[in-house]
Amino acid sequence: LMYFVTVAYRSMLNAKAATISSAMSAALVASFSLLFIYLFKLRVEALLISLILGQSLIAIFNIYKMRSMLIFKIDFEILKTMLAFSFPLILASLGVMMSLLVDRIMIKEMLTFEDLAIYGVAARFASLVGLLVMGLQSALAPLIYSSLKNTNLNSNLKKLFFGYMVIALGIVLLLYYIS
Repeated sequence: LMYFVTVAYRSMLNAKAATISSAMSAALVASFSLLFIYLFKLRVEALLISLILGQSLIAIFNIYKMRSMLIFKIDFEILKTMLAFSFPLILASLGVMMSLLVDRIMIKEMLTFEDLAIYGVAARFASLVGLLVMGLQSALAPLIYSSLKNTNLNSNLKKLFFGYMVIALGIVLLLYYIS
């Protein structure tokens, strides 16, 4: 539910509401965790219950705030435009998902347990770069769509992506030399 809410806010170009919603969810989860750990003497269960309870409360509140948007009505002209625009993105996403999942199939057949442990550590380091990519993608999409008419958009994006590539390359090199 929380993912749905943040995507809905981002689609409305309301990054502030998405950020506040996520922060409030984190605060509620932390508060409930402390309450359940100290008051009810729960352990891991406290974290799971807190996560479910905190995110559900914030999601219900946000869905109530967005209730006017949740009226289901299909506009086939808009659907056709959306599908035409997003079809290449869907294919690219499928390719990314396949490349992320194919290693699990190959590992089972090709590696020993020792090799698997080394691969697991390397995969954790690689996930840092994945987090950077996801963060950049989530933050930039609404910004780009809201700035499409800005004449400096291309040059600003070039500068931003160059900076991103320098930072990402630095992280990759650092991780290479650490491992």
